[in-house]
Amino acid sequence: MRRHDQLTLAVDDLVAAAGLADGIEIEPAGGAYVGISVKGRTWRATVVSADAISADDAHALLGGSTRGAKVVVANAISDDARPVLEGAGWSWLDRRYGLYLTHGAAIAVVRFAPGQELAGHGRALTTLAGRAVASPSSDGPIRGRAGISYAAALLCSPEVTPSIRRVAAAAGMSPSAVGEAAKRMRDAGLLDPRGRPEIPDLFWGLAAIWQPERLVAVGALPSRKTAERLDVNPDRVDEPGWALGGDQAALAWKAPLFTTEAPPWLWVPSQAEARRAERSLGSTSWEERAAVIAVAPTALVCQPRFRISGAEWPTTHPVFIALDLARDQGRGREILADWKPEGISVVW
Repeated sequence: MRRHDQLTLAVDDLVAAAGLADGIEIEPAGGAYVGISVKGRTWRATVVSADAISADDAHALLGGSTRGAKVVVANAISDDARPVLEGAGWSWLDRRYGLYLTHGAAIAVVRFAPGQELAGHGRALTTLAGRAVASPSSDGPIRGRAGISYAAALLCSPEVTPSIRRVAAAAGMSPSAVGEAAKRMRDAGLLDPRGRPEIPDLFWGLAAIWQPERLVAVGALPSRKTAERLDVNPDRVDEPGWALGGDQAALAWKAPLFTTEAPPWLWVPSQAEARRAERSLGSTSWEERAAVIAVAPTALVCQPRFRISGAEWPTTHPVFIALDLARDQGRGREILADWKPEGISVVW
């Protein structure tokens, strides 16, 4: 996720989290700032966005910070990192756990109930355009964006193991978060002692939690005029952009399935891009959709992409198409057993 989009999503989630409790208000204040109000006491804070925060990460943030109130937003803040932030007078939002706001004598705590979690890494259900998307459990060896990203990178390149730093850069997160994710998978036996993927165990472990973070039914497809504004980027496939997934992508890669003509399923890299698409293309009912916009659980879904004959849009990597198919318990394994896409290592 690009830095600007990550920051936009962090501000949006702060606003949403504050709305869960009485007496708390958070409003965007431009750029990396928000205005916070707790029972009449107001202040302005700088938003610091990250994927995961360990105690070491928290100390590093404190050491490199400027003066002023801060609020850290992350998918996960470890149990030993929260007291570090609180002790320095920093506020935080852990999208799985809750919201903590502090400034002088003002303190507010919001603990998320099951089903309230933000950002799609707990058990929250997000209902959009008539479809509820259950996010993956955070209890298994593959968890969060870091775990999903590293597992996906290994599956897309099983012969040449990508480095932790390379995956972290591509996924837009810290190397420490990806390194911790790799250790969990190694401890669970999904990687061999040299860090290479155990095939097909890693694929099916990832398939068990594979879900879009959000689904949006839109009433129109991007035109040439709107494509640039929406960062569709249909031509430069080595760069991030929208990627065709679902049955249309599977058919383009000659997967053995039969399907009626259906609107395209288009992956986008971030929640912010899905929101822009929804505003520009118009949300609609599921039955009247011209396309489905799906927020990818890892940015790797949208870079690189592939130009395939017969497909109007660049497709995502076949590993992600296979993960989509694997979610179909009725036909997924049967289709995958007979599908060997040309030039791609079969990892299922």
